[in-house]
Amino acid sequence: MALQGNVLRFYANIPTKDVPYLFDDIVKKWDDYKLQVRENYINWLFPSAKDANSKLTARLLYKFRTNSNIRYKVVQATLRMMLFYGYSINVKKMVPIKVKDIKRQENNTIVGFYNTANYPRITHILEFLVICNMPELSAIFFLMICMAIKEHPDLQKIINDENIISKWVKTQKYLIDDRYKVEESLGGMVLEDWEKTFEEPAEEVNKDAWSEEN
Repeated sequence: MALQGNVLRFYANIPTKDVPYLFDDIVKKWDDYKLQVRENYINWLFPSAKDANSKLTARLLYKFRTNSNIRYKVVQATLRMMLFYGYSINVKKMVPIKVKDIKRQENNTIVGFYNTANYPRITHILEFLVICNMPELSAIFFLMICMAIKEHPDLQKIINDENIISKWVKTQKYLIDDRYKVEESLGGMVLEDWEKTFEEPAEEVNKDAWSEEN
């Protein structure tokens, strides 16, 4: 119960000695450089069953799946991390849009997609969103990756060298049957056919998560 309370206090932006960060600080105040160089904040934004301090217990998972205020904050956290990678979301069409250069440095540090230290973080986010019954948001995050790879062949090579694509594809259940075809398409940047999956907003999108009114 104590661990669950720590995560909930973090999400409620309540300071406590057991939680090193505040949700609003990370999502609204931290620049991309700080998001790059800080270590364990991802486990607070997107709790994991594997992390001892912000453990995603069954009770906590239930709250992430059912509480509209918490789900709204998950959307906020996801949008901030997408911006870290250079993208946002066109809410009307429910697709990612590029809003700034994805190949950049801050304080002489590579941030975003071109820093391979972020690839386990990406896997973590994709998995968390699916576990929390937000697969549409995970799919948008995944499509962001595909768009970045398609537009930047040098990034494609970096990602291929890290052998990480298969892990990202496996988080997307709708692609499981065509996993190998998708991985091949990613490798060849032939994405148009299955990008169409995202052209229309999914009816299943949890609209409560996009509005703080609930």
